[in-house]
Amino acid sequence: METKDYLGYIAYFVKNVDQVAPRPDYVRFFKKHLGAAMFSAPVPKIRDVARLMYKGYIGTTYTRYGAFYLISKLDSTQIDKFINETVAIAKKYDVYYDTIDRDLSNTAIDKNIKKFALANYKSILADYSDDVPKKAVAKKTATKSTAPKKTASKTTIPKKTTTTAKRTLVITTTPKKPVRKTATKGKKASKSCADYKVPELKDLARTLKVPYYSKMNKTELCKALKIK
Repeated sequence: METKDYLGYIAYFVKNVDQVAPRPDYVRFFKKHLGAAMFSAPVPKIRDVARLMYKGYIGTTYTRYGAFYLISKLDSTQIDKFINETVAIAKKYDVYYDTIDRDLSNTAIDKNIKKFALANYKSILADYSDDVPKKAVAKKTATKSTAPKKTASKTTIPKKTTTTAKRTLVITTTPKKPVRKTATKGKKASKSCADYKVPELKDLARTLKVPYYSKMNKTELCKALKIK
């Protein structure tokens, strides 16, 4: 596993797993675990944060808590224990519904982290770190233009004479182009069911207090949330 895989999954978590958590909370979380300069943090720390985030994603499928809330309250060992105890209770009462492999070994976690890692992680994490390369911005004062400045030419208006000939001043103006309004009336385009991921639908269902949402699959969640 390379560092970019772990950073790619961190970007995936921020963009797709838990968008409810506000940006300042994410910034505090990253500074706590990685320091202000995320890209300069030691590789083991970046790896551990990515694994912690993945465990938070697993934990949210079994509870009503959001993924970011879990990782901000519990460390890696505590999340392991929390998930195992929750699953054990569900199995005891025969209400264990999730058939997805939830192996918490580092090998299984790294496999999924690499699967979901985003290649454009730098642009996504740019607002959360002080050392993410920013796009080159052209400096306004870098070079001075050698082109001669345009000087307003004064038009000499002839003095009035006693002659009866009237002078007409012709002013040519360029008509302004009408500005087209880009705002369109009507409803904004909404996301379709295919645009959502299961964790997002579950978070939305939990917020709207949809009964038994945790046992629903993607189709059932979309139907319950009236998402076509």
